[in-house]
Amino acid sequence: MYADNAYYKKFPQDENKIWENHSQVQYLFLTEKFPDKNAEMAANPALSGTWELYYISGRRIAFEGLYPDKKPTITINVDSNRINGSTSCNVFSGNLKTNRSRINFDAPMAKTMMACPGEGERAFLEILKKITSYALNDNNNILTFNMGDVAMMRFVRK
Repeated sequence: MYADNAYYKKFPQDENKIWENHSQVQYLFLTEKFPDKNAEMAANPALSGTWELYYISGRRIAFEGLYPDKKPTITINVDSNRINGSTSCNVFSGNLKTNRSRINFDAPMAKTMMACPGEGERAFLEILKKITSYALNDNNNILTFNMGDVAMMRFVRK
């Protein structure tokens, strides 16, 4: 932490008070000048909410065949850095890992272990682990999960 003109203006130097530069007030003044890294790294607050999957990439089975009864959902809470949702069969929850528009789901999550018919759950979880970023449309009603530059999943806000 280095003093600048604003520091010297607020705390004029006096050779009779040399230790004054080492008090909490001066250090606090300097640390408040640091950029807020948490704000820079935070996910878009519009990401919070419940989202329902309506598109998944790379499967030979039609979307309706993967999820005939119930579509996967994900609920995101940016404030608490938590996620939870349904794979269409089992439920899951875990920590949210974001950095601006970057997001990933590679951390272990708690998940129920019911036997699920078909390939839908496996497809959802496999692709979810490959996600590297997200994008929201202009109205914040469509959430796209990307792997690199490729859209892998799309959700609609519920």
